Amino acid sequence: TSFAAPFVAGVAGLMINFDPSLMNQGDSIKRLIIRAAADRGRTVSSVAGSIPILSASEALKLAAQRPG
Repeated sequence: TSFAAPFVAGVAGLMINFDPSLMNQGDSIKRLIIRAAADRGRTVSSVAGSIPILSASEALKLAAQRPG
């Protein structure tokens, strides 16, 4: 988890740079990152179960597909 934090923060930064209005959307950055990881379908197994793998490109695609 602590190893993944800089990567997730980097993707969030990319998304905000792409669309600054995401900052005013509450938890939409978090939702988009989680949805992108789940939609990609790639996972890693851990003691907590199957965990989706972060995807910067998918997160940016979802941000681009938002209305507005």
